[in-house]
Amino acid sequence: MRVTGPEPTEVGPDGQLLWKVNDVHYDLEPFVNKHPGGEVAIRMAQGIECTNLFESYHPQKGNARRVLEAHRFRPKGEETIQSPASEPPKAPQLSQFKQDLDKMVAAHFAGKGRNAHKATYSHMLLCAGFFLAELVCW
Repeated sequence: MRVTGPEPTEVGPDGQLLWKVNDVHYDLEPFVNKHPGGEVAIRMAQGIECTNLFESYHPQKGNARRVLEAHRFRPKGEETIQSPASEPPKAPQLSQFKQDLDKMVAAHFAGKGRNAHKATYSHMLLCAGFFLAELVCW
């Protein structure tokens, strides 16, 4: 599935669309189906320079940078410069607001498990009820 958007500019030597974050290319195709935000969310950044999009959705102290490093694009025949266990790339300096926001979100979800950010069944039922009420109003 390909989501339409800006014209792709980040293309590998074999014509595959790459993701570019902080001036580094990544081939995230094997990770697309595992992306917690869904396939559409990750494909929106495919083929374009997506540093701002990546930084706006992923906290600095999350797993996302390790996943990126694991999928760093290296053309065929190019030797790996860093060992696989090396530290993932550092994020650019963020504003104080973004840092405060990341801390607040981390504190809110601390100890609540991996899927704490997902909607509960009661929340989905409530949303469905409001949707039906909106349809009745029309």
